[in-house]
Amino acid sequence: MRWFILAFAGVMAAHSGPASALNVCDDLWFTRNLIFDRAGFCFDSNLGQAVFDNTDCIEGEVALSAKAEVLVKLTRSYEDSLQCRVDDARTALDVPEIPTRMLLVDLPIATVYESACVGWLGDALELRAARSTEAEVIGAAECGDALAFQFQDEGAWSFVEVLGKDGLLGMGWARVQIAEENCVAIAG
Repeated sequence: MRWFILAFAGVMAAHSGPASALNVCDDLWFTRNLIFDRAGFCFDSNLGQAVFDNTDCIEGEVALSAKAEVLVKLTRSYEDSLQCRVDDARTALDVPEIPTRMLLVDLPIATVYESACVGWLGDALELRAARSTEAEVIGAAECGDALAFQFQDEGAWSFVEVLGKDGLLGMGWARVQIAEENCVAIAG
């Protein structure tokens, strides 16, 4: 991962913008616990209470849908394979734009594989809350932006983080793939 960060930082410096490096363990913890939050789980830990709102939680066991259970098992599997140990005594999480992430219908799964399209040359991209052309548009990528790909692809859909010269501009699901003809440079 270090080589990617250095390459991406170098390309972004030439693009006059900042690099983005995902804290995979924090991100996986957030995704897994967002699923429980949406099911009504009551958080006891400092971190859980700092990140999620317990005002609408349900005392006792919460029921997860079959789809949510699969996602929880997948995130736990990744956390185990990476030996993640998120300290839930702290009160902050290293996950960018948590309010935007909470708008997502389809939750992205962080990976250790990262790539980027620096200097997007294609048409404007609508970033959606879910992997559907009917889903709410929650952001956009414009020509010249850098597109970071740090999450598991889902078929034709990718979870995209948009970086500009001032930092993270937006995120969401888009039907886009990195191709040399669409990017000034490709990292990763």
